[in-house]
Amino acid sequence: MKIKDEEVKSIHCLEDNGAEISIIQKDLIKDVDAFVLGTVTIRGVIGQPADAILVTLKIKPATSGNHENIAPYIDVVLTACVIASDLQAILCDADCLT
Repeated sequence: MKIKDEEVKSIHCLEDNGAEISIIQKDLIKDVDAFVLGTVTIRGVIGQPADAILVTLKIKPATSGNHENIAPYIDVVLTACVIASDLQAILCDADCLT
């Protein structure tokens, strides 16, 4: 995930083929250059609906070892809210880069 012009942050994501929109932990975007699109209400399988911020982030797959990913960043729309697990983000199938 691109934070500022030259600053990058790696986060761990879960791919969820049943998710309708991607979600990121709200606290991960507080120092990020995220374009805010508005707010939405999301509802999971259980629990109460929650308000979330709809943002666009620039992301690309991380590499392992000493390799460098030279692909350009892509814009991905995510909802930013509190995720009640140890996950940092949940990506829906439409956003997954495989």
